[in-house]
Amino acid sequence: MTRQRRRGSESQRALDNVSDPEATVTAARDLNRASSIIAASVLMDSAVEHYRGLFHNKAIYAPLVSSALSLLAGFHGAGDRRSAPHPARDTVYGAAAHPSLTITAIAMRTADRIKALAARGEL
Repeated sequence: MTRQRRRGSESQRALDNVSDPEATVTAARDLNRASSIIAASVLMDSAVEHYRGLFHNKAIYAPLVSSALSLLAGFHGAGDRRSAPHPARDTVYGAAAHPSLTITAIAMRTADRIKALAARGEL
């Protein structure tokens, strides 16, 4: 019973902190730092994979550009102390989703083609 009360009081404290502007800014800055790490990972992975592909397809530049912009937006957000959202950062993060979804669709289509070739014995 005391354990439930303790959890309840922790939950209440967490809810109370949500209205604290400083806690909100700190959480947002942490999320921007995390997005920078992910963007750096995507940038490095895309650069290596596309270097191996010799950049024959011009669309290959899209993930590199979007991840580089996301990395810069994450750095900007990590240093931003304002509690209001920044429209440029929101735009960059929204635009970064498009190439990612496109690449995922292409990879899924390619996997389906490979399965079909394997099923027909042409692989």
